[in-house]
Amino acid sequence: MYGPVQKQTTITNAGTIVLAHRPVCFQVNNPAAGPNNHSPQLLYESETGDHVSTSGHFFNFTNDDPMEDLDRLRIANGPKLLIKWVEFEFNIQGFVDDTNVRIDFIRQKRMVDPDVWKQSDPNTMFMPHLLNKFKNLAGFTCNEIDRSTFQVLLTRRIYMNSKGSSNLLDGTQDRNTTDATTPPRKRVKVRLNLNRVYRQLKTTIDEATGVDHTLSFDNDPDDHAESNGGYAYDNQHPLANIWCVLSSDDQTAVTSLVDGDAIKIDIIRKICWRDPVAGDH
Repeated sequence: MYGPVQKQTTITNAGTIVLAHRPVCFQVNNPAAGPNNHSPQLLYESETGDHVSTSGHFFNFTNDDPMEDLDRLRIANGPKLLIKWVEFEFNIQGFVDDTNVRIDFIRQKRMVDPDVWKQSDPNTMFMPHLLNKFKNLAGFTCNEIDRSTFQVLLTRRIYMNSKGSSNLLDGTQDRNTTDATTPPRKRVKVRLNLNRVYRQLKTTIDEATGVDHTLSFDNDPDDHAESNGGYAYDNQHPLANIWCVLSSDDQTAVTSLVDGDAIKIDIIRKICWRDPVAGDH
């Protein structure tokens, strides 16, 4: 009914810095990828708080392996598909002291305010525009995820203490009070067995020609988040979308280019789905 099984591997294009006041998120149930790199963007809240900005995206890696060339040709076609599973490998690195990192997979299950008519901008009621609710979530904090609004599918906590720390007196003598207790790099692997059908709100298939424009589809060209692709979050029901939220209790990354004192995360994504169009199209 849903066609052949297809798989694809993508990787983020730059180390994403995650701070306590600037969590990062990306859409999990968006398999769209291909030659134009219309795949999930990593998003964070802008400094003004009026929109989300792109911090990078997943893209198809390049290799001379012909099987990987075929992998890059696979496209998630519309108007619906069955996502079987998604697997992520997170590479978390940094020379940081006593720092906590959280990886949460969530689904929004209700609107923040059911009174839609009093909202000046309905977009503010759904992810990713609610990313500010995940600030200062990791580490020693009283902040929690609102379980009445969000369903938490999976959580992973990582502790990093890869940089020695010193008190004021030891600092003047150029020595550490405590040494590092963890390596500067940790890897976390998670898998979500979704087995769920996802549907486009606006079909990407041209009725006259039958051509599927899922890669070039853009439901909102003026969207600051650049949510391109037929299965982008704004072309699916907002309460069907699954999100991964990356957060930490690291406060600053001002000198990270010099001393590496920041949490940087790279991600490899493997996704398996079924749609009616064969995998070599």
